[in-house]
Amino acid sequence: MTLQSSISTYPSSEVIEIVNSLCRDPKNVVFIVSGKDLVTLAEWFSSCEKLGVAAEHGYFFSCRIH
Repeated sequence: MTLQSSISTYPSSEVIEIVNSLCRDPKNVVFIVSGKDLVTLAEWFSSCEKLGVAAEHGYFFSCRIH
């Protein structure tokens, strides 16, 4: 059994790279939906342009599609 506090919860560089790749394709509309707070998601995914974010189970919603 793994303790919840020992599980890494931040995205790996590979995940960030994949999200960035998806966001760069003009045919895609990409959103991250998470129970995490908006500040944490904004820090983690700040390099991802045109990324939509639904934080705190959809309570906060941000769309950066231009």
